[in-house]
Amino acid sequence: MSRVLFLIVAIFAASDLFAQAEQGESYLTTQNPIFSIEDNIRQAEAWAMCSAVYQIFSAINEADSPATAQLYSEMANGAEVAVLMTFVMSSILDEDEPEAFSATVRFGQTSMSALPEQQMTWLLALSEQDDAWSQNMSATYDYCVANLEAQQAYVDMSRELQQSGLFN
Repeated sequence: MSRVLFLIVAIFAASDLFAQAEQGESYLTTQNPIFSIEDNIRQAEAWAMCSAVYQIFSAINEADSPATAQLYSEMANGAEVAVLMTFVMSSILDEDEPEAFSATVRFGQTSMSALPEQQMTWLLALSEQDDAWSQNMSATYDYCVANLEAQQAYVDMSRELQQSGLFN
């Protein structure tokens, strides 16, 4: 996968993603806030897409801007936590029994790594065939950044639940 990421870095460098005059379309099918997506699986997939986008941006900046790369990596981690919290909050709101809640937490913990990996694979495959990939990645990034406040809210909730012992 690192070979593919190197290729992507080269593509971005050549196309100067950050200075694109032409705006693409987000790879996420909604422009509504991620938090408002009612289906928890679709919401988790949206957070996972953001994580994958941030991971790619981290790889792009790794050599020339290590601090920026680290920032994107941390943003990706936050989006992964949002994947987990999407399922946890659904379970809390549904007032699930303790056993069901524990199962949901385990599922969410698995999903927080599996879903971003799946989205990363999808984005990398698109990079091989989509002529507007750079512009669409930029639009997807913009959408994800517009949702950072909600992502941070999920991260904060996760910390509170961990401190309460609810995840143990």
